[in-house]
Amino acid sequence: MNNVSIYEPKIKGEYREKMMFESIPNELKERKQWVLWKYELVPGEDKPRKVLYDARTRKKASVDDPNTWTAYGNAATELKLKSKEYDGIGYVFSDDDPYTGVDLDHCTQNGKLTDDAMAIVERLNSYTELSPSGEGVHIFVRAQLPGTRHRRGNIEMYDSKRFFTVTGKHMEGTPTTIEERQEEINAVYREFLDSGEKKESASVEPKSPPMDDDTILRLAYGAKNGFKFADLFEGRWEEYYKSQSEADQALCNMFAFFSQDPEQIDRLFRRSGLYREHKWERDDYRERTIQKAIADLKSWYGQRDRFEELPEGMVIPKPFFFENGSLFKLVKRKKEDVKIRVCTCPVWITGRYRHVRGDTYMLSVQWRGGGVTAPQSVFFDSSKLIKLADMGLPVGSETARALSSYLVAFEAANRDAIPTLTYSDKFGDTGAGFLIGEECIGGDIEFRSEDDGAKRMTEALRASGTDRTAEILTKLAPFGTAKLVIYAALAAPMLHMIGADSFAVDIAGETRQGKTTVLKLAASLYGHPDRMLMSWNTTRVAFERYAGLMNHLPMFYDETNAAPKKDLLPEFIYQFSTNMGKGRGSLQGTRKADTWRTVLLTTGEEPIVSLSKAGGATARVLVLQNPPFGERSEATAETLEWIKSAIEESHGHAARAWIAYLADVGAEVIAKEVSQAKAEYRKQAKGQGAVAERLAEHMAVLDVAGRMCDECFNVRIYDFAHMYGEWLDILSGLKEYDRPQQALDTTIGWVTANSDCFAVGTHVPLGHETLGRIDENQIAIIGYIWEQMISNAGFSPEGILKSWRNRGWLIIGNDGANKKLTSIRGKKSRCVCIDMKAAGVEFNADETEDEVLGN
Repeated sequence: MNNVSIYEPKIKGEYREKMMFESIPNELKERKQWVLWKYELVPGEDKPRKVLYDARTRKKASVDDPNTWTAYGNAATELKLKSKEYDGIGYVFSDDDPYTGVDLDHCTQNGKLTDDAMAIVERLNSYTELSPSGEGVHIFVRAQLPGTRHRRGNIEMYDSKRFFTVTGKHMEGTPTTIEERQEEINAVYREFLDSGEKKESASVEPKSPPMDDDTILRLAYGAKNGFKFADLFEGRWEEYYKSQSEADQALCNMFAFFSQDPEQIDRLFRRSGLYREHKWERDDYRERTIQKAIADLKSWYGQRDRFEELPEGMVIPKPFFFENGSLFKLVKRKKEDVKIRVCTCPVWITGRYRHVRGDTYMLSVQWRGGGVTAPQSVFFDSSKLIKLADMGLPVGSETARALSSYLVAFEAANRDAIPTLTYSDKFGDTGAGFLIGEECIGGDIEFRSEDDGAKRMTEALRASGTDRTAEILTKLAPFGTAKLVIYAALAAPMLHMIGADSFAVDIAGETRQGKTTVLKLAASLYGHPDRMLMSWNTTRVAFERYAGLMNHLPMFYDETNAAPKKDLLPEFIYQFSTNMGKGRGSLQGTRKADTWRTVLLTTGEEPIVSLSKAGGATARVLVLQNPPFGERSEATAETLEWIKSAIEESHGHAARAWIAYLADVGAEVIAKEVSQAKAEYRKQAKGQGAVAERLAEHMAVLDVAGRMCDECFNVRIYDFAHMYGEWLDILSGLKEYDRPQQALDTTIGWVTANSDCFAVGTHVPLGHETLGRIDENQIAIIGYIWEQMISNAGFSPEGILKSWRNRGWLIIGNDGANKKLTSIRGKKSRCVCIDMKAAGVEFNADETEDEVLGN
């Protein structure tokens, strides 16, 4: 079949030229230290200055305020959407990263580097790129400045509280990665910047209170970075660092926050999954790693001088006050003012989070050495507040009530001063931005949830590696089924835009055909290909809550064989397609039902709609039974291995660009395209029943997603011949899962096997029970006999008759009943009467009579 189109695409508005920044090192992209910048004239200055902006709030950003920095994906996407408003993106150096930036300004002559500049570039030999003007270069190295001087002449060096514009214009001949260059930085610093000063040391010697090892581990697991700590402590470092040595240092840094005792840090590290005997038993490696962790401390557990002063604009509500590092309350006892200690350290509210619906609030509360964000009710109810003791809050049964009342008073006294942000506990479109994990595309909504599963999914939804979306998609050009799976994943965020119902795509077939690989490939568009996959070993409640969390993001479930009760899965799918879970009662009252509008992708050895005798899910599932990557061959095996490797290294980037693209195209245009495609796919389904027509709606959405995929990612893989072939295969397999059709086939087979018990024409069965009669255009079966037969075959008689009537296969009685009064051997009986022409049944009464009579 030629590559022809059902209709001409009319997607309005060309998508802006993509700004890929492919050369920017991945390790920079993985840090949430990005800002936007643009040139602005400042009063009193002749030349415009680079002014920083937060990509989420579009308000001014600061190198001193990490709350105004964001993820690379947010900054790059916002620049793409608002390319006329901003001039570029930038990276902010901080104390928490291992980098130093070297800025060589006005260092080119006649398009070439000056000798001094070339000498520095060659000596540092790390990732280097051109500045926006093209007249300077920026060099990124792994090192810390050995002193406090930052500039002399045209050379500048920074390791914190400074931003560099980032262009991705890699300087040919230099590494594409950021290299360890401490000794080289020391030498360049001494030669060009050094004025004899020494790097400042901490004014207070770090000293955390003595704690046993288990207490430190408990505190570390409950800290803000507890999930990262858990991963590192349990040996899962690959998602965070390029080498395990970097992970070793990071884990020791975390231990050093709680203890500055080298022996204790050593003991704790040996208990971790990162411990490697051949490495850690090297005295030089172990001692250097531990000493660096202690020397680099900027804050520590139990630090007293961090919270001696309130944030600007806030007040301590009377009768509470801070004194000598503790929180007190003044109470009157026997006409005297008495100080009652409420907490052994200062505590205050640092932020408020308002749910995007406007009906729920969360608070961020900090204390010396820790902090937590939780629902407001946790802090205002002493019975709940005391549970935060497990997270390090100094609170006990005797002080919980006083501390809770203090927080209530503090919130009331500082309501206008406490910064308020908007949050959502669901991914997808919030109405004020689209949430993909922690990133909000086109808005400043934050994701907040106390659910551990939601937090894990937030981690899974992070982008990683260099964006290779176009390269990976191009590999799929020959594989129609694999492309359809990709289009299904991309279709998920389209459904709420056009008001379409949720549906499922089922990749069914034998093992070792690439089903799980293509599922992981589709998941990699949004995040980690393994962590995005869910197991069918779940409950209905957990499934619905997960659907509510994902909201407008696709869901990926691998292998239906893992389900404890596979026959219930079609019921899951039916409920899923209604876009809403079931409201359930609890001790606190009726829990609000979860809602969603998305696409579920699943795999299994047998189609999910065949796992139950109930037929309700059939119209909600597109069943793909062709091998996703065609027949197995050596070339296909190589392609699969390449894909597995590629998505492990690069994932999560496609979704960010796709969401921005959909916003650019707009719901109205997308709905129009889907409507056109729907009409065409329905033509192919004409005469095949309501189920086929319903599936045509889902297929139309995938078709439009496929066309837009080419435009968004600048690839040419859409092929209508593949789409049409997949659609025909879906339709041909439909009868197998069409319960009304199956019931009809079962009925006709039973009539044929028992034809000697039917009156045919003038023939009347002799010596047999009469089951019904066969005329030229109808088969009439005595009602109660048919009900018994069809029930034994596993069908619902009432449901089948209703479906047959809707399809026009039944001859209805004069009274409108599904069973018609029919004369059988001179007696009137309520019969199920099948219209053979309408049902497409070929049953020659004359031939049957001859066969019965033995002619």
